[in-house]
Amino acid sequence: MKLTSDSNPNTNLVRSYGKGFFVVNDERLATSIILSPDRLCPCEGVQCLADIDSGVIDRVSELDPEILLIGTGATHHLPEAEIMIRLSRLGAGVEVMRTDAACRTFNVLVSEGRRVTALLMLILDE
Repeated sequence: MKLTSDSNPNTNLVRSYGKGFFVVNDERLATSIILSPDRLCPCEGVQCLADIDSGVIDRVSELDPEILLIGTGATHHLPEAEIMIRLSRLGAGVEVMRTDAACRTFNVLVSEGRRVTALLMLILDE
């Protein structure tokens, strides 16, 4: 399923997703990912919100997002207050949603030229 049209071939877009995979541009990944318009970082140790640690936050921070999307898998989960406090220190707006919604939102924000980063957890159960 194609989610958006190409406006810049050098920009990362989520082309498709499903149980246990993402396709970013032409690359199929079977791990959670940190994604920005110009960077793609596998994030193998993250399967749920409790797995977000200082290392993950540091990797997100390096991308200097204006907006941070967190895709929590097949169902929406809210992070514990401690995680939200740590993420809010990045200075970015943080939005938490299901991974499918985060993929679509990421593509829209990229097409608008926004400095968006997404932490997308695999959809393991549907």
